[in-house]
Amino acid sequence: MIGHRRAVRSACRAVACWAVLGSVAGCSDDLTQLMLVLDTELDVPDEASSLRVQVTGASGRTYEATAELAALRPATLALVAPPGESGGDVSVIVEVQRDGVRVASRSVATSFVEGHVKAVPVCVSRACTTSCPEQSAPGAAMNDWSGTPPMPCALPADPDAGVTGDGATPPPPPDSLGQVLFVQQLDGTGIFLNRIEIREGAAVERLSDVYEATFGDVEYPDDRDGALSPDGRWTIAKLGRGECSGWGCFFIGPSDEPAAMSPVRVRFTADTYMHELHPVVGNDADLIVWEGAPAVDGHEADLWLTRLVDEEWTMPVALTGASTYPFNKMPRLSPDQRSVVFSCSTELYSFDRICEIAIDGTGYREVLAPDRPPSGVLAEDTSSLDSPRYEPDGSILFAAAWTGRQLWRLRPGADEPERVLGPFDEDLSQPCVLPSGHVLALRGSPTSPPAPTIDVFDPDGQLLMQLDVDYVEGQYTWINDCGPP
Repeated sequence: MIGHRRAVRSACRAVACWAVLGSVAGCSDDLTQLMLVLDTELDVPDEASSLRVQVTGASGRTYEATAELAALRPATLALVAPPGESGGDVSVIVEVQRDGVRVASRSVATSFVEGHVKAVPVCVSRACTTSCPEQSAPGAAMNDWSGTPPMPCALPADPDAGVTGDGATPPPPPDSLGQVLFVQQLDGTGIFLNRIEIREGAAVERLSDVYEATFGDVEYPDDRDGALSPDGRWTIAKLGRGECSGWGCFFIGPSDEPAAMSPVRVRFTADTYMHELHPVVGNDADLIVWEGAPAVDGHEADLWLTRLVDEEWTMPVALTGASTYPFNKMPRLSPDQRSVVFSCSTELYSFDRICEIAIDGTGYREVLAPDRPPSGVLAEDTSSLDSPRYEPDGSILFAAAWTGRQLWRLRPGADEPERVLGPFDEDLSQPCVLPSGHVLALRGSPTSPPAPTIDVFDPDGQLLMQLDVDYVEGQYTWINDCGPP
């Protein structure tokens, strides 16, 4: 049963507190409760909201239920452990929707004992606690029912003073977790590079306006391919500005001084501006990897590397000559700057597969392919794996449409990826990861309404906030990169 408790909401006036309670008769001895608490600062109106819960048992079977929330009467649902699900982990995902659009969600893992589920707290924006004795319900199955929900077994006396699982008071969230670069393109107007701080209520900063003031106006702005060094101190981008108007060069500069960006000259047979695609830069701004011209017969695009030595960029060296795919593109540096993960494909406009290579050009390997989904996953779509990124521990984060657009993670040494969030949380693409382990992704379509948002999740998959990207209908939105403050 899922119930929105007005009593709970009034007890949590400082935030909008959503209690999701699973019980048929309170804390009775003959029926188990599934208790979930959603604590979020989002304003979700009663008259236009609904709740949905999905439980996936150790056997892989999934059970779910939904209910509309009326203004004066909370909805009620029952989800209790089905027979035969004893032992092993169970995934519980709960989502709050407004007008059919997800506004908050949370997933947790617990364990089934046949016939019942533990009471589990789930919080969206901060820690919270609740308790209810574990009960047994032999032979219980998933049920839907309606009626007046009972009071919860227990709620903390001070809902705003939540504690973590070990009893420690969580530290307050920082003012800003970092920064994210994203591109917006509007037909007939231009392509603009933007930045936004990763904090509640942050406003979009149009870096293209700074470049215009610095380098002068251009007829059609073309600012794209922004990337941050792993430590966030340096920004590199392809800008059609100044001497590079109309064709775009790589510009590099301190992240906190966008007006100090300057074009990169690299030695080929003579000094020349760099104007290819998707550059990434190292922590000391002395290493650049990018997507450029083919290096070997049969290739259409390869990755290249140059280093800054004695204040000059060296002759570029091809990294992907050993690749078995003609298109090698969109590189991302590992945190230790020893390897690169990238998209490898047979087609120009497809991300397709994920490949990896060491920074010295050795150890090329194909990591994952869309037509090889994880065991037990019946893929609905095998078109592409996109936006591979390294996480702090060396895992590879990416987006796939195997079961709806979702985020996946391949851990070091693992043969198969796992979902980053629960199976219920989808419509996500273009992931990015911070050194802290926080994950960002674009939710919604990059090209059509409703307006997309940049969702920010903590390392455990808890939704922290949604950043507004100032969407205008018809605008194409794409996350380039993210980094620390």
